[in-house]
Amino acid sequence: MRRKRSIVAVSASTLLALLAFSIGGSPATADVVVDFSTGSAGTGGSITLFADGNLTGSGIPIATLTASGTALDGTYGAVGTATGSALGSNCCASLSFNTGEGGSNFIQIYGSVPGLTAAEALLTGTISSFNLLNGSVGLVDAAGPDLKASDLLAALGISGAQFGFFGISFATNTLLVGSPSTVISTDIRNTAVPEPSALLLLGTGILGLAAYASRGRRVENRA
Repeated sequence: MRRKRSIVAVSASTLLALLAFSIGGSPATADVVVDFSTGSAGTGGSITLFADGNLTGSGIPIATLTASGTALDGTYGAVGTATGSALGSNCCASLSFNTGEGGSNFIQIYGSVPGLTAAEALLTGTISSFNLLNGSVGLVDAAGPDLKASDLLAALGISGAQFGFFGISFATNTLLVGSPSTVISTDIRNTAVPEPSALLLLGTGILGLAAYASRGRRVENRA
């Protein structure tokens, strides 16, 4: 009987290992990253803190788009109407957002990526959560669901609705209620979510493993 228990345990472990290998080896999109950032733009735009804790920002320069895990990996310049201290006026795509002040909640990057897109909303979405730390330098972290321009994704060889959430961080000058502050640096990162097929495989495998283990226990009990 001890030998039967050992066979069930080893078989279950083997099945779990094969399941993990299958998920890791499937064409999952977890390594696909699209990142918008200040790049070499320098400081610019404005961000305002309100008494209720909400934030708004506008004209924040986004000079760089970095793609990895795509058909066209690389670092691209983003251009538009925003002004950065290092690159001057009309240098960069423009980021604006509102975390909920006055009932408005949105985030948008407007501009173009030469060679990939014309001027358009490169990213749109809402902010579902944010954290604020005041100090000599203000730090803001936020997250939320978003959409990126379909032609941008197509140009990068990204197909399907692979992105659903962004993470964003700002560094600013001192944030004081009611006083607009300059944004020092910005980073908005999207990492692709797992493919539905990988999630289905995981669920099916776990159910199969549970059934196999249960059947093994019944065999032991009969023995």
